Amino acid sequence: MSRWPPWSEPWGRAPIVGRVDPRRPVGRLGTGRGDPGRWFRTRRGPPSRRVGSTEDSVDDRRPERRARADARLMEAQSVLQALDLLDRWRQFGDPVVVGSVALDLVVRADIDLEIYSAAPAAGEGFVVASALAGLPKVREIRYRDSRDKREDGLYWKVYYELAPARTWTVDMWFFAERRRRTGAASMIPSIRAALDDEKRDTILAIKEQAIEAGSRAHGHWLYRAVLDDGIRSYPDYLAWIGKQDVWERTTWVSASG
Repeated sequence: MSRWPPWSEPWGRAPIVGRVDPRRPVGRLGTGRGDPGRWFRTRRGPPSRRVGSTEDSVDDRRPERRARADARLMEAQSVLQALDLLDRWRQFGDPVVVGSVALDLVVRADIDLEIYSAAPAAGEGFVVASALAGLPKVREIRYRDSRDKREDGLYWKVYYELAPARTWTVDMWFFAERRRRTGAASMIPSIRAALDDEKRDTILAIKEQAIEAGSRAHGHWLYRAVLDDGIRSYPDYLAWIGKQDVWERTTWVSASG
């Protein structure tokens, strides 16, 4: 399928894992599919305040956001360890953790992995997938051959039930080595170098606000908006992303890094 970018859900809209009850001055944010989440109290404000307004990004909420991100990162690491993904893939290529887990900016219960090989083969990926399918908490595995599409790779998606109400997904792209320079792995060093505490908190806040609004903030586009173009709020990000070609294959690296 050629009309979805590598970071998106190719089989339909990604599940909304959080919502806001308009009758109460609280927000709700889950950590995975069907996760009941935990209620956290927000600062009271005028009824007209918009979700994602600059008032929702005040410093007194930074510790809460940081704590939630740290907890999700620990969960992601436990999933990687339980599935033994890096060791399973090393027999066929060079596995690289990318995306929010690599950057310690985890909000959605999702892990991104890229594997690079001189000659990736579907059969090799299915050796890994077959082993994963035998694990008791792996509920579903999906596959797509996009070698003749713009993504130019092989793709598997794993659904791992960490707990009865908390499912993590793992997106695994198996690429030829020549794709490394345009893959997410090439962006990670410059993004890490450009992040500071303020920008990290801005990214976490926008991601959480997007989920509260029933939407999402997409991967490197959000990082680019915050790190290079000075975006500091969810409404500003929405205006910014509306002007971008999200189907563009990009070789972007942060100018701030």
